[in-house]
Amino acid sequence: IYKANESKPTTIDLKGRSISYFSWMPDRNYAIMGLYDSREVVMARLNADDPEHEVDTKLEDLPRNSKIVDAAYSEATNVVYMKVKVQEHAYRIYRTDANYD
Repeated sequence: IYKANESKPTTIDLKGRSISYFSWMPDRNYAIMGLYDSREVVMARLNADDPEHEVDTKLEDLPRNSKIVDAAYSEATNVVYMKVKVQEHAYRIYRTDANYD
């Protein structure tokens, strides 16, 4: 992450995972990331002002090699819906609520 007036970027530790989805939230300084490896899928919320403090939501009971491919965020309710690819041409929708998770 590059900050204005700083020449050195902040590097994010992905903990050995790959990024399948990334989007900045429209109303705040956070990003939503879909992270995955062969065993797990994680929806991570990244605070650009404090990138060391990542909030992860692990998705349970997914087939191996699943990954988040799209997400929709509600500013009014803090709910995130994630589209997860579980196999070729097969998807699941997951919901997480920042108010209760």
